[in-house]
Amino acid sequence: MDIKFNCKTNKDYVAINSLNVRLESGLTIIIDRKRTEYELTTDGNLDMTWKGCYLWGVNEYFVFDQGDAVFDDDCQDTLVKLLAGSKVWFNYESEADEDYFCDIEGVIINGLPLRLANKIDPKAFLSGLTADERENVYRYLWKEHVIEDVKSVIEDYIFYTLLPKDDVERIANEAADRYVYNGCYNNDIGYWENINNLVRDAISDKAREVMAYKG
Repeated sequence: MDIKFNCKTNKDYVAINSLNVRLESGLTIIIDRKRTEYELTTDGNLDMTWKGCYLWGVNEYFVFDQGDAVFDDDCQDTLVKLLAGSKVWFNYESEADEDYFCDIEGVIINGLPLRLANKIDPKAFLSGLTADERENVYRYLWKEHVIEDVKSVIEDYIFYTLLPKDDVERIANEAADRYVYNGCYNNDIGYWENINNLVRDAISDKAREVMAYKG
């Protein structure tokens, strides 16, 4: 059985491990495949087809070997009904970047569109994650907030008017990475002073790059 996904991603690669499907009953099943075909555009639109899909496990527990639980084409109607109203999300490969995401916007099973839940219950979603996965979610959301704070600080610098937008994004992302993932902050000073220090360091590095280039 084939499952087709219409997705939106933020990288120029695909690093999808498996699919979590939380049923309306609260049970989470994990689906994997034997082969993947995809087309990825430069603006992040991903059309991906999974070939030879099979049931890998239930509630994070490995249950079946590849050949034991392959979805047969004859069961597509039943599977579509079973998964209707479900909440779906991907498990990523371990080598994917920390900020990598691939959001599912549509699912089609052998030509039949699947009705997905429009919203994910945060508690239900988090309860289906491992401790490491919850930590990744926490740091991802934390970093998003820090990025916005870094940008607001950069805008207060005169140097800001000379920076291309791409440089602002890069500096904000790198500063947030240092703060959230590398622990580059001083507990003896306040949050905003730490952010200012990271911005000053980043801008100094950028200024040195410009001077070296012009020299």
